[in-house]
Amino acid sequence: MTSESKNFMSVDPVPFGIFMETVAKVMKENSSDGNLSIKETISIVEMATQYSAYWNVKYLFSPFVSPDTVAKEEWQKYQALVLKLIDSITDKVPEVRGNLISSKELTEAKFVADWNIEFYKSRPIQKKFKNFLGITAKYFNKLGFRSLAIKLVNLQLFPAWTVQRNSK
Repeated sequence: MTSESKNFMSVDPVPFGIFMETVAKVMKENSSDGNLSIKETISIVEMATQYSAYWNVKYLFSPFVSPDTVAKEEWQKYQALVLKLIDSITDKVPEVRGNLISSKELTEAKFVADWNIEFYKSRPIQKKFKNFLGITAKYFNKLGFRSLAIKLVNLQLFPAWTVQRNSK
């Protein structure tokens, strides 16, 4: 995927139905047989991954008392599409699977980090506590307490009122 991936704040949300209509229209206009090349499919994966990450962050950071169900549904649709397209690419070129999955996961993590940074900009005291949790998580992980470190990272990344923090 490209190094020019956007952050959470710069993505204009596109509902899945409109995205699919646009892809179908482009395929019809630009492909004589209705099939996409691997390069074109990767471009769609990159774009769909951006939207998937956007909707996922929008859902995970929504209030747990009133979760953003539209964002969850959009994320699930985009996620399914991305995974299906990655499978179709790796049927033809199996060695790229690891790179495509890693790139997808990095985009998702970047969107979570971007949202987190933006959220804590105006909250200096909470930001210091968040940073403390991150440092503590690193030490617990180094000491072999991985599950505790994961819980601390979850506390660090997601405010108490969010869906992600209150799931599980």
